Amino acid sequence: MLALQRFSAKYGILLLTYSLGGVFLWFGLLKMMGMIPVSTIITLAMPPFITELPGFFMLLGLSEVLIGLGFFFKKTAPYAAILMILHLLVASISVLITQGFSPMIPFLTLPGEFVIKNVVFLTGG
Repeated sequence: MLALQRFSAKYGILLLTYSLGGVFLWFGLLKMMGMIPVSTIITLAMPPFITELPGFFMLLGLSEVLIGLGFFFKKTAPYAAILMILHLLVASISVLITQGFSPMIPFLTLPGEFVIKNVVFLTGG
């Protein structure tokens, strides 16, 4: 048990940082390849003049890839964390306002669960 605590104290933040980087890199690459499982959530949460721009999802994916890569380098990790926080705040607030709760509050919709996942990432960042 003590060895696990020492390991966690020594490597926990580093592993969390790499995990955030991996998730953002993965999700960003999926968007860049046109594989966007949350496209409906994003489209409903953002004004149409934004989501209908050519290359919107490609740029969104690229921003996530850059955030993800930023977490893998000590010098850029603090900047990646700031960009991640801004990115998740915009995404979370817009989704929560437009589609976060089912009519039977406090039950969350799928987009509401998306927001809760973002809150977990925000606390990790």
